[in-house]
Amino acid sequence: MHNRGVIQPDGNLTNFLLSSEGKLWVIDEDDVEVYPGSVSSKVAVSNLANIVSRISSQPLRDALVEAYMRGAATHIVEGWDDEEFWRTVDEVRSQTEMKWRKRNISTDREFD
Repeated sequence: MHNRGVIQPDGNLTNFLLSSEGKLWVIDEDDVEVYPGSVSSKVAVSNLANIVSRISSQPLRDALVEAYMRGAATHIVEGWDDEEFWRTVDEVRSQTEMKWRKRNISTDREFD
């Protein structure tokens, strides 16, 4: 997705479908942004952190990041900062949980 210049700012996991053939579909196109060519490392890391923050299980988070990195463009892999990424994940998760609390939605969820 990022290699093709596409990001989905709404990291809700229900905005993505994975086919049995391993193809990823983004189904909520309202917020999708398309860049010419691959997105920058900074944009990719920020967008991935938003998506990963929606998952509460650390093993699932780790598996998603590992799979992502196997297919990521070279400039994304080379620009990767693990500490910065996980700090961003925690920040986004905190912001999301604040929104949930304001809406009286449980923060004890497996995914969003």
